[in-house]
Amino acid sequence: MIYDIANNAFVIGETIEDAGPHAKHLVQDVVEGQNIDRVCRVMSQAFCRVNDLLRQWVVDTEETGSPLSSHQNAGEEEYVIRLVVSDGLARCTIDYWAILAYEYVTASAIADWLDITAKDKASAWQKKADEAAERLVKGIALYHRRARKRMEVL
Repeated sequence: MIYDIANNAFVIGETIEDAGPHAKHLVQDVVEGQNIDRVCRVMSQAFCRVNDLLRQWVVDTEETGSPLSSHQNAGEEEYVIRLVVSDGLARCTIDYWAILAYEYVTASAIADWLDITAKDKASAWQKKADEAAERLVKGIALYHRRARKRMEVL
């Protein structure tokens, strides 16, 4: 995730027009030095939200590393959610939820950083984060409707 955040910030910085090299540099330094501490805290917060959205299936969550760790260890976190789901839930659905969770966490971190360094770009990334969370919620709701129909038919 850190790589994707840094890569996106680099591209965003390169696309900033008429802002000068310092403004580009600020955007692109998202994971440099102590900046990564903030990024990791935002990622941890977003991970908690995903965990909450999936709470009815969550058996265990694991976040290695600390969101408040020193910047020497920051970026080494691993986010894991273990779920117990019915046999009727397709593997592709779980994979889709994982992709949406990943997109939500990374877009949230980018949006937060841009809110500090390039406010005019932040809303687009916040919209991406919100859309990923919304699609995750809709996917969960769709699964519930299908599961109930299957149960009623039996």
